[in-house]
Amino acid sequence: MAKSIPPKDDNEQVEASEKPTGALAAREYTLLVQRQDALEKPETRRVDELRVSCSPRTSVLGALKLDRTRAAGSTEQNGGSVAWEGDCFEGSCGGCSMLINGKVGLACAVPLAKAADKEQRVRLAPMRHFPLVRDLVVDRSRIKRMLGTVPLEGPRTPRSSVTHVTPSATRALELARLDQCHRCGACLEACPQYGVHSEFVGAVTLHEVHVRNLGPGARHQRTERLEAMMAPGGVNSCGKAQNCVEVCPVGLPLVDSIQSVARATTKHMLFGWLLK
Repeated sequence: MAKSIPPKDDNEQVEASEKPTGALAAREYTLLVQRQDALEKPETRRVDELRVSCSPRTSVLGALKLDRTRAAGSTEQNGGSVAWEGDCFEGSCGGCSMLINGKVGLACAVPLAKAADKEQRVRLAPMRHFPLVRDLVVDRSRIKRMLGTVPLEGPRTPRSSVTHVTPSATRALELARLDQCHRCGACLEACPQYGVHSEFVGAVTLHEVHVRNLGPGARHQRTERLEAMMAPGGVNSCGKAQNCVEVCPVGLPLVDSIQSVARATTKHMLFGWLLK
C-alpha cells in the first residue's frame, strides 16, 4: 500500500525553493583590487584583498557593491570601501569600465564565475589611458572634449527634428543599432594609439562622425567633420590594430566606422574642391 506523505507547509516550501544548490551555491571569492588615494599620491598605491561570499552569477560590480555595503563609512582596514563608478547594473551607463584580469570590460556584465581563476581570485585595476581619480575611478572627461572638437551639432538620429529627410525603415534600424555608444572608454583603453599624451581622437569620435554622416541631415557640417578628421590626431592616426571592436561592450562595428570615415576623408581630399 502506498504511504501517504503530508504536504509541506508554505514556509517550508519557500525555504526549500530559496536554498541555493549546486552551481548557484554561494562561494568565497577574493578581489585583488589595485588602489590609490589620488593621482598625486602614488605612494598610496597598493593591492587590497577583499573577500566576498556570493553566487557565481554575481557580477564583479555586484561583488564590489557587497564590499561597499559591508564597509560603508569605515576607515578601518583597507581604508574603507573601494571607490568605483556605475550603478545601472545592466551595461547601459558604461561607468563601471575597468581592467578585469588585465582586460578592459564592464564590471556589471562580467560574472564572477567567468572572471575568477582556479583559486577564485579576480584582479581589478583602473583603466590606464585615463587620469586616475581614486581606486577604480578614472577621469573620462577627455572623451567629451574630443567630441567637442568635431562639429556634431547637426541631427544625429531619426528622431531629430532638424531635417526634412525621412530615412527608410532599414536605414532607421541601422542608425538605431549604431547609436548605442555610452562613452565607457573601453575602445580607447584597448587602443595602442590612444593615451594621455596622444592627440588621437580614438574610435569613439570616429564612430560618432560615421553615425552623423549616415543620419538624416548628413550634409549638415559634413565638410567640417571630415576636415577635422583629416587634421593631426584624426583618422590617419589610427594604427588599425582593431582592438576597439573586440572590447566594445555593445558590439559596435567600430572598424567599419573608422574605414568609412577614412574613405570619406580621402574622397573629400581628392574631390572636395568641387563643392567649394
